[in-house]
Amino acid sequence: MKKYTWLVWMITILLSCSKDSNKPPSINIADLPKEYTRYDAQNHSISFRVYKYDSNKNLAGIFFRQNDTIGGSVNVDSGSYYFNVDQAANLPTGYTSIHRSPSNTKAQVETHNLYFNNQKQVVKDSGTAVISGDNPNAPTKYFFYTDNTVARNSWIQSGSGWNMYLIDSLFTEGGNVKHYAQYSNGGSGNVWTISDQYWVGVYSDYKNPFYDQGLSYSFGGYLLLEAVGDFLSKNLANDAGYTFTTDSKGRVVSGTSANGSYIQITYQ
Repeated sequence: MKKYTWLVWMITILLSCSKDSNKPPSINIADLPKEYTRYDAQNHSISFRVYKYDSNKNLAGIFFRQNDTIGGSVNVDSGSYYFNVDQAANLPTGYTSIHRSPSNTKAQVETHNLYFNNQKQVVKDSGTAVISGDNPNAPTKYFFYTDNTVARNSWIQSGSGWNMYLIDSLFTEGGNVKHYAQYSNGGSGNVWTISDQYWVGVYSDYKNPFYDQGLSYSFGGYLLLEAVGDFLSKNLANDAGYTFTTDSKGRVVSGTSANGSYIQITYQ
């Protein structure tokens, strides 16, 4: 096995700490959104999310679609996650994912198993098979936690064996995600460089409609790193300067911005 660089080693050691003595919070997502729409006027893109729940109010499926017209033509990313839920733990044991994008000639369909530690935090996402698509190997991902960090190391199998090719890190402050950074390996001498990052500068005083303490603790980092949505932060981000509208329960149902951007949320 290749030696980790100091970056990989430091992140892995730092984030492998866990608080086994803590009792994980219970999951109760009976009041989370069922549909979410966001239009980004600056980037000429619109995102749709539909969330499916089973009879026990567990998250059972997610359907997503994003239309991007910034280049003058419509580019569409779409797909689904179908979760196999352990009804006693209220957590998924695995899932099937389907992803379609302009960069792939076929829909990418994969099956995965999910593994949790005794604190009910996801620690491994193991790809079991690629049913169809351009990528012949499903990746396997490992998750590590501290009080204010979630990191994910992604491995993929090739002709030279298993190799780690991505490190993703989420950094939180005051219960909200402030910074995301991704490091990629160019494959030459284990040189890791930042390939993507963003900062979240402003959070509102409103509760994040997707936040549940138990789900955030157990599965929030996974869902955000998979680009499903921010189930991790306590408060609703407001970098776009939205004016929010709430319903009779105080839940945010819409937001509008001066530049024409908007969000719409409906609940179960």
